[in-house]
Amino acid sequence: MAEAVNFLIENEVSEAQLYERAAVFTTHEIQDIFKKRSRFEYLLRRRRVDASCYTNYIKFEQNLIELLRLREAHRGHGSALVRAVCHSFISKVVVLYRRALRETKGNVGLWLRFATFCHQHGNRRLLSRVITQALQMNPSCAGLWAFAAFWEYTSQGDVSAARRFFLRGLRNCSHGKGMFFHLAKIITWSNLTIL
Repeated sequence: MAEAVNFLIENEVSEAQLYERAAVFTTHEIQDIFKKRSRFEYLLRRRRVDASCYTNYIKFEQNLIELLRLREAHRGHGSALVRAVCHSFISKVVVLYRRALRETKGNVGLWLRFATFCHQHGNRRLLSRVITQALQMNPSCAGLWAFAAFWEYTSQGDVSAARRFFLRGLRNCSHGKGMFFHLAKIITWSNLTIL
């Protein structure tokens, strides 16, 4: 277990050097970041890992992204190095979500948080894949179908795709009263006849 964690941390040495070159974090802060990362990795290597370990680690990385953005806004300019650091944090969060979902495929809340994260950071291609995988793993969840339909309608502007998601959702989870509510809402928004 310790060897695997040390291997992961050692592979991130170049990432630490990138943080230092970007001058966004001090040396002490970089050391603290990697200490906390190693602590989280040790927690994730235990035999029984619940979703809260992953969510805490993901929340830590997302807080680092927010801190980085606040510091860059305070500076007033964005450099290519800072964008690279931000990209490394975002890719770390994506990897963590994938690891968490590999172990807890049925956790719909985690799927929705991952999709929301992708939407917030403007990664449409990944968001499309996440929604597709979430619906494949949890086809009877009305909330996922409604999320997919609203995403198609609001972000992509595709009313017919949103309608198809709603109809598939109604077929797969006819017990979901929320699907009818969301379908009525999108009909009133679009002023079109969906059915």
